[in-house]
Amino acid sequence: MGKTEKEGVDRRAVAIKAVFTILDRWGIPKEDRLPLLHIASMDELNTLPLEKLVVFVTIHRYALGLLGEDRAYLWMTNPNRDFDGKTPAEHCIENEGGAHEVESYLARFV
Repeated sequence: MGKTEKEGVDRRAVAIKAVFTILDRWGIPKEDRLPLLHIASMDELNTLPLEKLVVFVTIHRYALGLLGEDRAYLWMTNPNRDFDGKTPAEHCIENEGGAHEVESYLARFV
């Protein structure tokens, strides 16, 4: 049986670690990570809704399932005509709801 938050599992800390691991694997430059999450400082991670972190885990899971490991890691940083020639990462940075749009885009193919 898994631990609950009351038993010591900090879901936010787990999600933050997972997201930053994914951003590393996608090759997202450090200077683009906070803009991608639409926050100004690392301190804001403590108040960021968990859903805004989990969406990146879902994007990653969908991309892995659809493209395989090597291509999934490249997908977020390659131009995509469905995002007006921008990369999915750029789309996320430039649009507040961009991560959910990328998630929905991938969900159509899953």
